[in-house]
Amino acid sequence: MKRLFTFLKWLFIITALFVLHAYLTGNTHIFKAFGDTFLKGRLGPTVDTKSTFPTRIVDNAKPQPWQQDSLLGKINLDSKWTDHLEKYKTLGFLVIRNNKVLYEKYWQRYNSSSIPIPGVLPSPLSAFSLAWQ
Repeated sequence: MKRLFTFLKWLFIITALFVLHAYLTGNTHIFKAFGDTFLKGRLGPTVDTKSTFPTRIVDNAKPQPWQQDSLLGKINLDSKWTDHLEKYKTLGFLVIRNNKVLYEKYWQRYNSSSIPIPGVLPSPLSAFSLAWQ
């Protein structure tokens, strides 16, 4: 019983120090992230967590849409690729060649105007490594 009490005492002290450190350093967003992941049975963020944290729109005075390649809509991915993308629950796949959109495909409820979440999507390096496999 004494060991249990000692363990609980140290657990409380460590937790209190962590909370105090988070407040003193301005990192209280950790509590919101913890509540939106672990307390909901997830191990990490999802692509739909944009509603959890505040976002802002960065205005672009002169947006320049991507040019479309003449082969857009005429190319189909090999089933090996689509099976791989579906296995890993990919929400969107975009191929750009010579600064033109060559291929794009979306799954579930996502489309070309869905808003991506930085930090949740894979890094460009991992996207390039997937393309070279």
